[in-house]
Amino acid sequence: MYFIVATLIIAVACSLITVRVLVSYNDFGLLAKLLVGFIVTVSWFMPPILHFIRRNLPVSAETYSLISAAGYTLFGFAFILFMMLMLRDLLWFASGQLARLYGYQAAWLDPKNAFYLGWSNLAVIVLSLLLAGYAVFSAIRIPEVKTVEFASPKLNKEISLVHLSDLHINRSTSADRIRAIVDKVNALKPDVIVITGDLVDDNPAAIRDKMQILADLKSPEGVYVSIGNHELYAGLLNWLKEFKRLGFKVLLNNGELLKNKRVFIAGVADAGSFAFKPELSLNLSPSAPAGQGRPYRILLSHYPQYADYLDEVEVDLQLSGHTHGGQIFPFHFLAWRANKYLAGAYRVKNTDLYVSRGTGYWGPPMRLFAPAEIALIKIKPQE
Repeated sequence: MYFIVATLIIAVACSLITVRVLVSYNDFGLLAKLLVGFIVTVSWFMPPILHFIRRNLPVSAETYSLISAAGYTLFGFAFILFMMLMLRDLLWFASGQLARLYGYQAAWLDPKNAFYLGWSNLAVIVLSLLLAGYAVFSAIRIPEVKTVEFASPKLNKEISLVHLSDLHINRSTSADRIRAIVDKVNALKPDVIVITGDLVDDNPAAIRDKMQILADLKSPEGVYVSIGNHELYAGLLNWLKEFKRLGFKVLLNNGELLKNKRVFIAGVADAGSFAFKPELSLNLSPSAPAGQGRPYRILLSHYPQYADYLDEVEVDLQLSGHTHGGQIFPFHFLAWRANKYLAGAYRVKNTDLYVSRGTGYWGPPMRLFAPAEIALIKIKPQE
């Protein structure tokens, strides 16, 4: 309920500000102003509109896919336009104040000058359209492979993992895209595949055919999955059954020693789960056979900041997602403030942490300066 109220407040505020900036100080006729106001307002309210359509209207999956793609793209464009307008106004105001300080005056430095404001608005709209187009291209293309290396004396030979996160598969996700990702992962021939939550964003019945494609993910050690917040929203218990049907090994406050006996993979539940509270003491008790020392411990946690709570247990590597790397700039700054660790490799106390930017996207099919990735993690022996 809190999320819905917050979404509506933001939509109202941002649509009012955008409309005021675009039409208040120009010679547009009433009809043109109403049209601009309608398009901007509908764009900002697209998430609840699409939620209503999905839940209440009898539209086919194919039809909803088209509506969803168009609606969320419109919403993403509205966000980019809003941020570009705010950035433009900030720079414009700062330039005007600086010029005034040095006694310089010019009509183009007045943000309320109708002539210059009109051309400036047009320039911002064109720039926003270009950025939105690039963001859509960045989101829908097949993610590039990002190779990351770590080393440990606990290993006697190299092990490779493919780390996927935040695919957010739903009824508007392209089956061809899922197939291309599966093929790209399998071509890497990893020892093990791990998925750190938010794999799905819909109910099992709506996307079972698309999820079946993921059953073709292959590695000698199998596919390990930890849950994220969107598995909870989509019906966790049903998805646990579905993951098992697909052959995935779900880690909920437990772990498993790999066949080579030198690597132990564990997973904690999403921090918001009422059914499965995160509990590391259940996770990391198994050890390697006598005389071989403690195995290399990998922890799958959807939330990256869980690394801050690893004082009492030894974890060598934590793999996480959730942040999407910000997904659409400048949302990076809010994602960083909310999650502390945005994307990439970190060293947190005695633990290596790797945060994936995600392999899919959520909401708008856009990624602006935060490209999706398939992370190939190589852990090598260290003398």
